[in-house]
Amino acid sequence: MTTVNIWQPPAKKADIAPQDLHKIIAIAKSDDADTLTAALTPQLQPIGKALSQATEKQWSELTAFCSAQDLFGLIRLYTIAEMRFTGWRMGDQSPVIILTRLLQQRGVSPPKELLHWIKKHSDNRYLPFGPLV
Repeated sequence: MTTVNIWQPPAKKADIAPQDLHKIIAIAKSDDADTLTAALTPQLQPIGKALSQATEKQWSELTAFCSAQDLFGLIRLYTIAEMRFTGWRMGDQSPVIILTRLLQQRGVSPPKELLHWIKKHSDNRYLPFGPLV
């Protein structure tokens, strides 16, 4: 029997500096969708987009010293960005899923209010926990 290997392109590694993450965290303090949308200005959108393409390992390293509240803010920001900005739809590759997983690895469950907020503001069926498979 012959085994066929399927070529997978290498994961695209985003070029992200810690100070870029801090800029995004600084604007991710609100739970108001319109405020979050306005805060992600055209100048900050490229930084936010680059972060959205980070691998789970990169997110883990970048957020190692972030509080759970910071991660909650990032989850809200990326939930809204996916819905309101062209080209930000990530489906089952959403950073919201990665950030939720990182919280769980810390022993922190996302509050029910946050889960309801995500469902209210997103039509991405994978949020916040990812595919069920």
